[in-house]
Amino acid sequence: MNILFVCTGNTCRSPMAEWFFKDLCIKRKTLYKINIQSAGIGAIDGMPASENTLSILKKHGIDASSHRSQKLTSSHIKWADIVIAMTQSHLDDIKKISYSFDRKPEMKLLSEYSLNRISISDPFGGEASLYEECFSEMKKYLYAFYDIIEKEL
Repeated sequence: MNILFVCTGNTCRSPMAEWFFKDLCIKRKTLYKINIQSAGIGAIDGMPASENTLSILKKHGIDASSHRSQKLTSSHIKWADIVIAMTQSHLDDIKKISYSFDRKPEMKLLSEYSLNRISISDPFGGEASLYEECFSEMKKYLYAFYDIIEKEL
């Protein structure tokens, strides 16, 4: 199963989701069944995750220092079985890019996996506490997402 997390710059939200989800899969011994990537609608290729993102993840025992941003391409979407967006705007952009694809991946907001339809606010440029709030919110949705896909693994 190929999972793609998408945000704007691929330095805050989608790396948090990618690296936390990888860690969750390692802990539950299912990473060998799942490939996980992240990308950004407006990303500049090759940028590291933001310092606050790295700090939050490190605080939770996750080393994401090797992360490098990727600009979202049609190849990313074609690769994915599931594309998870942080906001409705991201989801709309993903759907536009994949409009003519023969095979479309499942495409949803992260929050939809726990029966919500809210966007995950971008902490970019904010204080560390804003990143922590973002991460805490995302974690509950990532656990719900995992519980859903675990049945398909």
